[in-house]
Amino acid sequence: MNFYCENQVPWPKGKPFTQDRKSGQFRANGRSISVGAAADRVRAAVSAFTKPGKNWRTTELWIYVDGAKVGARGEFLYNQPASVPPQVVVSFDLDGEGYTIAVDKLDDAGQNLAAIAQYIESLRATERYGVFTVRELLQTFAALPASGGFPRPVSPFDGLRTRKEVNDLWRDLSRSAHPDTGGSNEAMALLNLQRDEALERVK
Repeated sequence: MNFYCENQVPWPKGKPFTQDRKSGQFRANGRSISVGAAADRVRAAVSAFTKPGKNWRTTELWIYVDGAKVGARGEFLYNQPASVPPQVVVSFDLDGEGYTIAVDKLDDAGQNLAAIAQYIESLRATERYGVFTVRELLQTFAALPASGGFPRPVSPFDGLRTRKEVNDLWRDLSRSAHPDTGGSNEAMALLNLQRDEALERVK
């Protein structure tokens, strides 16, 4: 898989910028996660789509952070200035289809990249359980209406039918969402909420 870092963000036309951003809680080495460390998480999450010894499911991954500095190896430097805008875009192909995820919900570019990595990890976990393929989930996410209110986001628990399936998936996802293992309080709280909603649906 080829990996590219670019310092100009191709923000999707028609997608409004978030006006009321929140603070992120993603951390690395005891500190708020840097752009470089968060980009590494995105690359690891996308790379993990491919099982060891198999042909790459993704051939190219592009990560865009506006004004970020790129090092000699073509990767984002870890110590980026605080003035880096929060908008980030991640583009990759998966099984021959192209996908783009643009995020500016949190007030820091590193936090937004880490959130994308967490999202991709949840998609992989859902695919492992055979409920949906990642392609189906990404296409469903992209097809959500842009107007007429805010639809409920796609949950990794969608489609599960038993309490055991929900709890098994929650245990799997909590390994990366928990703040003690590289996640955040925010990611864990969202995961718990999604689990509780799913448990209500399967009763």
